[in-house]
Amino acid sequence: MKADRQSARKATEPPGATTLTEQAYRTLRYAILRGDLREGAFLSEAEITAKYGISRTPFREACSRLHYEELLEVVPRRGYLVAKIGFSYVRDLFELRQQIEGIVAELAAARAEDSQIEELASLVQESSRRVQSKNGREVDVLINANTEFHLALARMTQNAELLKVVRMILERSEHIAFIEYRCTRFQWTDIGKSHWPIVEALRKRDAAAVRKAVLNDITEAQISTLSHSSRHRARPIPDFGT
Repeated sequence: MKADRQSARKATEPPGATTLTEQAYRTLRYAILRGDLREGAFLSEAEITAKYGISRTPFREACSRLHYEELLEVVPRRGYLVAKIGFSYVRDLFELRQQIEGIVAELAAARAEDSQIEELASLVQESSRRVQSKNGREVDVLINANTEFHLALARMTQNAELLKVVRMILERSEHIAFIEYRCTRFQWTDIGKSHWPIVEALRKRDAAAVRKAVLNDITEAQISTLSHSSRHRARPIPDFGT
């Protein structure tokens, strides 16, 4: 469990990989999430490799992986550019989260080990402490804490394939969260307020209550994100985050 939480934290941290390709991937992914490489920006191989100290082959392999994750788009005969995120993409991703994590909630209530539930409770306490301290890297702390929580919940299903799907969704959700951070004045929230009801419902093995609490958590984020994008864009809504 500890190793899994450390892996989750690496999702939005600078590179620390053991291979050049993995290091290049994490470097570029982090730069995209943080906005150092903005949506719509073209990735010049010469400039990027020089700026981040990445070799050409690892750069290309990392870009291929990021393209698969839809963080980059292919420009024929030119290379890659950072993908723009549209309103419909954000809406669709939240709808997917609601469907998938609703299933996760019900399975977790039935299959979670008691020790996993208590570890989740400890994670909420630790996350709240980290968020309150801010620890020097404010938005990273909040986004990491939320990702860790939802991954831990997915593990309780004891379904490895479902965990893979949730991990993919959360990786894409992190991108949206960073864009939202860059587009608005970031508001600190106590994520424990939305996560504790999930823990309490799990302790009672109340599947309906767990599902409701999880969907409430996702809906709060959805309302905040979509209401912001709709306020600042006339219809039809252009690219989110530009």
